[in-house]
Amino acid sequence: MASLLNGGIAFITGAGSGIGRATGKQFAHYGAKGLVLTDINEAGLQQTKEEIQAKYPAIEIETIQMDVTNESSIVSAHKAAVERFGRIDYAVNNAGTPGHMVASSESSLSEFKFGIDVNLFGVWMCQREQLKQMESQQADERFFPIPIGALERRGSIVNLSSIYGHTCGKNTTSYCAAKHAVLGMTRSDGANYAKSGIRVNAVCPGYTDTPMLRMPGAGRSVGMDDYLRVCPMGRLGEAREIADVIVFLSSPMASYVTGQDIPVDGGFLIV
Repeated sequence: MASLLNGGIAFITGAGSGIGRATGKQFAHYGAKGLVLTDINEAGLQQTKEEIQAKYPAIEIETIQMDVTNESSIVSAHKAAVERFGRIDYAVNNAGTPGHMVASSESSLSEFKFGIDVNLFGVWMCQREQLKQMESQQADERFFPIPIGALERRGSIVNLSSIYGHTCGKNTTSYCAAKHAVLGMTRSDGANYAKSGIRVNAVCPGYTDTPMLRMPGAGRSVGMDDYLRVCPMGRLGEAREIADVIVFLSSPMASYVTGQDIPVDGGFLIV
């Protein structure tokens, strides 16, 4: 099971903490050869790298400070990743922000736009660079075993949406708009690039126990108590539980899956 990813190279955004850090760890656990970890938080990236290498000393890790609201930063980071490893087999666009959680009538354009810039435009700019690279690289059966009659496979992209890509929350207008749009983008490019051998999918986490949610007052501001009352499992998700689904979608086990999203929410969306 530990060789599920067959030595591929993974590019992960928002890897300095939370779901991104857990995703890096799970990619290492399931057999990735190299990781490109990106985040705006350099200290967080270094901690992630140290935690992974302490358990998986053989894995190669490149850390890159990257701002997902800055196009040149994104282009440079992907270029550096390819210069180091030669290819990108798995990409995970996880970087995000809750943004400014205020009613629309009380929000400024700059506050609304900040959430869109990070949660939508940042994902799209990263995905664009990943699609360019994956289209240009040769398919490699070591990472993507090719069944008889199947298209060559060049890569997999997983975008992070949210349960709020399907529903809404109080004062989450910018966040919900972006997360709904990420699903539309995922479906569109999942169809557009299928014949190029590139799969594009999304994961929609529910409320997850991460540093962001543990900030004083954060849970109350985003309706965590209401979530826990409704959620059939009655608890928060763990970052590793989200990461495991990301690894599944990235891996050959999901070879016939594209343009889809998987809620990882303890059943919240079904009730």
